Amino acid sequence: MFLTIYGSFAEWEKDNKLVDKNAALNAELEHAGIVDGELLESVDSLVYTYDKDLSYKSRPDLIGARYMEITVFHLKSGITMTG
Repeated sequence: MFLTIYGSFAEWEKDNKLVDKNAALNAELEHAGIVDGELLESVDSLVYTYDKDLSYKSRPDLIGARYMEITVFHLKSGITMTG
């Protein structure tokens, strides 16, 4: 798992634009994907956002963090949850 932390969506977009403009980096990333492709069963890319009100024992900075638990919920379309 690789984590990249951005302070805002604007920072993330700026980083993506820099990568898109770098032909050498794009070629290297494409090559790595092809080489690794034979060994990979699947690849997932996820975006997580921090919401203090929804976080349990929240810790907004990850400096010094050694372990992390991420829970992903897959919800079926059309089902209404009430609480």
